[in-house]
Amino acid sequence: MVEVVGDRVGPAELVRLAAVARRFYVDGRSKLELAEEFGVSRFKIARLLDQPDLRTRLGEQGRRTILQTFQLEPNVRAFASTLWPEWFAKEEAVASV
Repeated sequence: MVEVVGDRVGPAELVRLAAVARRFYVDGRSKLELAEEFGVSRFKIARLLDQPDLRTRLGEQGRRTILQTFQLEPNVRAFASTLWPEWFAKEEAVASV
């Protein structure tokens, strides 16, 4: 499970904490289910989910992921290029000149 030494949390621990947080907040799993899955007590799961600095870091990373995934212009261009591939091929040729 996630071992926090002082204020330092390593990358592997953050990945595990992210897995716990995702299963709890997104998938709706209970703390008891998570405790059984990760082999720790439900109190440890509760403590992990209640750490404000880690919640902030995970929230910021989640926000960045959402913004990158759902940017309007690249998604619209990708969709439109499937509808009008010849137009986008011409546009790319002009842009590379």
